[in-house]
Amino acid sequence: MLFVVPLVGWACTCQESTPGACQGLNVADAIFVGTVTVAEIVPAANADDPQVLHYRFRVDERFKGAEGAEIDIYSGGSDTDCGYRFKKGSQYLVLPYSSDDGHLFATICSGTRPAREARAILPQLRAMKRNQRVASIFGVLRRTDPPYDAVKDPEAAAGDATYDTLNDFDEGMPTDRESISDPHDDPGAVGTVGRPLGHIELKIRSRIDRFETSTGPNGVYSIYGVPGGEYQIIAHLPAHMELTLPTLKGGLPPLRVADGGCYEYNIAALPTGQIHGRVLGPDGRALPTASVELYRTGRYDDTKSGWWEFQTENGGFNFDHVATGDYILVFNRQNRRDPNSPYQRTFYPAAADLALAQPVKVSDGGEVVTADIHAKAGFPTRTVKVRIKWTGHPLPGSVFVTAKANEGENPASRKVSDALFELTLLDDVRYTISAWTYAKIPRNASGGPPTPGAPPEADPDPAPAPAPSESAPAAAAATPGDPPAASATLAPAASAPDSVPMTCGPGGRIESYPTVVNSADAPMKEIVVTFPKPTCGE
Repeated sequence: MLFVVPLVGWACTCQESTPGACQGLNVADAIFVGTVTVAEIVPAANADDPQVLHYRFRVDERFKGAEGAEIDIYSGGSDTDCGYRFKKGSQYLVLPYSSDDGHLFATICSGTRPAREARAILPQLRAMKRNQRVASIFGVLRRTDPPYDAVKDPEAAAGDATYDTLNDFDEGMPTDRESISDPHDDPGAVGTVGRPLGHIELKIRSRIDRFETSTGPNGVYSIYGVPGGEYQIIAHLPAHMELTLPTLKGGLPPLRVADGGCYEYNIAALPTGQIHGRVLGPDGRALPTASVELYRTGRYDDTKSGWWEFQTENGGFNFDHVATGDYILVFNRQNRRDPNSPYQRTFYPAAADLALAQPVKVSDGGEVVTADIHAKAGFPTRTVKVRIKWTGHPLPGSVFVTAKANEGENPASRKVSDALFELTLLDDVRYTISAWTYAKIPRNASGGPPTPGAPPEADPDPAPAPAPSESAPAAAAATPGDPPAASATLAPAASAPDSVPMTCGPGGRIESYPTVVNSADAPMKEIVVTFPKPTCGE
C-alpha cells in the first residue's frame, strides 16, 4: 500500500515511491487507531543528543501489532527528522516503524494522521484485516482555497507548557503552496486542508478501461478492480474549479496504477484564479531575481512568511490556483539588504508602506490578474571585477569566486571569462572575497602541471575562506589611502610568496588568499585574488 498525502515542505523531505502491488498491512510495523494520553520530552543523556519525544496511546482499534491496551510511540523532535508531533487528547491513525532497538517511531512520511482524516483508508484497513476485497484506488476529494495561513492554534496552546516543543512546527513556518496545515487542525496533521466535496461524479479512464464512481457525503471515493495502466481522473466540479493536487501547479497529471494495487490518492478541487506579473526596477526592467509573497488582506505580517513565488529568468512570477478575494502582494518582505537584488521592500503597486498598498482583487470566474510591482529605489551598490591570478601553474577545472558580507546577504558572482568574475557589492558593507577550486594535485609536486580533478557544476556550499595571516598575506587587500583613478586596477597589497605552500583542503578543495574590501575603501573597478603555488606535501 502506498499512502499519497500532501506533505509539509520544511527541512524534512519525504520521498514518494512508485505505486506497486498492494502490501496490505505490511506497510508498517504496527497499525492502530489510538488516543494520546501522555506527551513528553525524553531527557537526553548528552547535550548533543537529538531531541526525542515520547507519546503513550490508548489503543482504540488495532489492525496490526499494538496488542496491549496501551502502546508507546516515539518521534524526533527536530524539523529535520520528519518526526510526527501528536497532540495530547487527540485520536490518530498511527503507522510507525520499528527502530533497531525495538522502539516504534512515527514520521510524517508514513501515512500517520488524525483519525478524522483517515476516513478513506480506515474501511480499507478493516477489509485487509478481515481478508476482504480492497479498493484499487481510494481517497478523499476536497475543495481547497489557497493561499493557506500558517498560524498557531491559540486554543490548543492555551495552558499547555509543552505545546511549542511537542506540537508546533517552526514558528516561522512558510505558508507557500507546500505548507498546507489548516489552522483549525492539529499542528502535526498532514493534508488536512479544505472541506470534503460530496456527491461529485468521478471518471477514471485509460485508453482501454473506463470506471465511474461518485464521492460519498464525506468526500470519500473508492474504485475496485482497476487493472494496471495509466489513467486520467476527471471530475464534474463546480464552475471555475480545477482537479489537481494542492502541491501542484496546473491540472492533475495522469495516474499510473500497478496490477493488484491499493492506492490512496487524495485529490483536490482548486480555483482557477491566477495572479501574475513582474518585479520591475527603477529603470523599468524586470529584476533578474526576486521573491514575491502573497497574503490575504488583513493577514499580512512582516515576521511571517506568506505564499511565495520566485521571479523566473524570463522575468515574471505567477501564483496559480488563487481563490476569490483581495490580496496584499509584497516584494522583499523582510527588507533584506541583498546585493543580488538591492531594492527595498515594496508593496503592490509601488508602495514602501503597507498603508499605501493597493489590494489585488481576484473575482469569480477564474480571473487572471496582472500585477506588476515597481520596486522602490535600491540600496547604493558598486560593481567590482575579480581577476584570478596563479602563483605557478594554473590548476585545471572550474574556479568559483565567493564573497562573505559582514552584514546582510552574500553576493553571487558572475563569470565574465575563465579568469575574470564580477560582483555587485553594497557600498556600506565589508566583504571578504576569495576563490576556490577542486583539483587533484600530485604529492610533492614541484611546479609541474597538476592532474585535473572533477569539479562540481556549481558552488554547493562554499566554506569560509581562510583568514589572512603573516604567513599567507591577503593577496589583494584593499588599503585606505589616495583613491586610484576611475579606471585603475587594484593590485595586490603584497605579492603571494612562492615559498608558501598551498593548503589542500578536504576533497581536493584549493583556496586562494582572501581579499578584504572595506566600505571605506575608495571606488575600484578590479581586484586580484591570488592562488598560492600548487604544492602539497606528504
